[in-house]
Amino acid sequence: MLKKTIFFVFMFCMAGAFLTKTVSADDKFFVGLGPEFNENTRHGVAFGGVFHAGMNFTQRISFGVKVGCFYDFESIIAVDPSVFFRYYIPIIEGLFVQAEAGSIIFFEDGESYPAVLGGLAAGWHYNFGKKWYLEPFVRSGYPHLWGVGVVMGLRFNLKKEMKEIIEE
Repeated sequence: MLKKTIFFVFMFCMAGAFLTKTVSADDKFFVGLGPEFNENTRHGVAFGGVFHAGMNFTQRISFGVKVGCFYDFESIIAVDPSVFFRYYIPIIEGLFVQAEAGSIIFFEDGESYPAVLGGLAAGWHYNFGKKWYLEPFVRSGYPHLWGVGVVMGLRFNLKKEMKEIIEE
């Protein structure tokens, strides 16, 4: 099952790698939500969701915050708030690498165990429609050995949106 999931995400990424455009300079902010499988518990694979919000400083550089919550289907819940730095690689439109740093808190049997979180991620940013995007990604680091997921989100220009609200 896991091999099929990884293969599907990889093929999905490759299919659109050359069809995407870089992040629009007009849409400075983005928020996204999606599922992720990872191995960040000592009992094996965990499943959960991830939320991220960020700001594009240029067409190639973004910063943001990310929060994930995962369950290993046995006894461990993990919550991992972090910050990220993202760089869009100019060779292939939409391809990015991302550094993440933060903390992770494991909840097991009524106890909590904090740990440091750090890692790297890679993925593709697909724009579709006027404001929507999709980002399949893979990641690795500490304490998670690996992770694979996809985030769907919304891009927006906060300055422009506020101006339109005020003018109405």
